[in-house]
Amino acid sequence: MRYLLMSLVAAVAVITSSAQAQSRSSSCGDPALLKQRSVKVNTKTVKLRPLPAGPTFYLLAGEAARNEPHYAILLPADKLTRELRAQNPGTPKQPPMEMFDIWLQRIQADLPLSQHTDLLKYGVPEGEQEACLALMASWLLSSGEATVVDLWGGSATYLNQVLVADIELHGSKFIEVCDMSGKPFLSVTLVLAD
Repeated sequence: MRYLLMSLVAAVAVITSSAQAQSRSSSCGDPALLKQRSVKVNTKTVKLRPLPAGPTFYLLAGEAARNEPHYAILLPADKLTRELRAQNPGTPKQPPMEMFDIWLQRIQADLPLSQHTDLLKYGVPEGEQEACLALMASWLLSSGEATVVDLWGGSATYLNQVLVADIELHGSKFIEVCDMSGKPFLSVTLVLAD
């Protein structure tokens, strides 16, 4: 599912207070939503990596309404570059391969990292930056290859596990990543139904 086309990239919500996330309830922990017949949810618990010893790439997520990110998603350079290389340009339902190629080239030019580096540094002019950053983070979170630091709990506080929900709702497909209480902090729209 993670290789599906983001047919409407602008609909991707990097942080959960976006309009798209507000238009549907959280699926990670909402029993009422899970009982609806029109919703298919496959939620799994994913064990995450501990705090890394060296520098990583990061993406901030959560709590946009307060304009304060709640979490920093740390993405190891080797795992991120592996995922970018693994994207198959022949698959018809892919985000634009040129964007991933640009990111891969820019990221590799900075390796090895000397400090933690915000992925926003590698912006792409096409305006689909948030969508692709959220998708890249979701790949590594889904496979347990990322670390999530709780910025409100101090620099040494990180999540041991997260919930990752693959959601189908009225023909639309999403990935939602939540803390263990079921509170979402990263939502990605893969396919938006008409």
